[in-house]
Amino acid sequence: MQKNNTIGLVVYVVLSVLLAVVGGLMLFTTQELITSIVYEYSIYGLGGLFLLCGLYFIIKYFTKQEYYNLSNYGFTFGVVLIVAGILVVVNRLIIESYINMFLIITSLILGTTDFQYSLSMKHTRFNGYIGGIIVAVISVAGSILMLWDYMKWVSNKSNIYFGFLMTVGIFSLITLLLTFISLKRDNREKDKAAIRNLEDDPGKANIDNVTGDDVEDSVFETNSSNENND
Repeated sequence: MQKNNTIGLVVYVVLSVLLAVVGGLMLFTTQELITSIVYEYSIYGLGGLFLLCGLYFIIKYFTKQEYYNLSNYGFTFGVVLIVAGILVVVNRLIIESYINMFLIITSLILGTTDFQYSLSMKHTRFNGYIGGIIVAVISVAGSILMLWDYMKWVSNKSNIYFGFLMTVGIFSLITLLLTFISLKRDNREKDKAAIRNLEDDPGKANIDNVTGDDVEDSVFETNSSNENND
């Protein structure tokens, strides 16, 4: 089992924090100057995120020798992200008119990811998955509702809209934390089970000597087939 890159997890955390901070500041701030600064730095943060992710994929393409894999497009994806990041920063004033649409789509993506995390918790028999599903449903349904009636909720910059963004960001981070705890607990249980199997039947050491890290199938890890091709 090989560790999957954590770029997706980092993006998830950054987007969750972005929603929580932007929603909170806009909800409790009425000064026009501060609100404009919040939007401006949100755009810079988005452009910077694209640039960092693009550099990551390009560097990984060469350091992991992904050029041996015909179906790997990490280099191309990295270049596209870097170009997108530069365009976002250079065309800040144009992007600013679409920042609210981006925030709502982000809440939709986070809600969908929260549902995936909840499934992971369910399969590890962690009761917190119920709360995760509730958060996911509210996030997805709320995002769709605001996109459906964009002028009412988003364009007018209502307090309900900003409160929704803040809530989605905070509870997405909580869902991620609960998922991490559930996976760690499940790994410990698998480790204990493997040790008990070895103690009960030492002759099966070659078969049963498996730890939770070897059998973990979580949202943070996946098998990779492009590491060693030489």
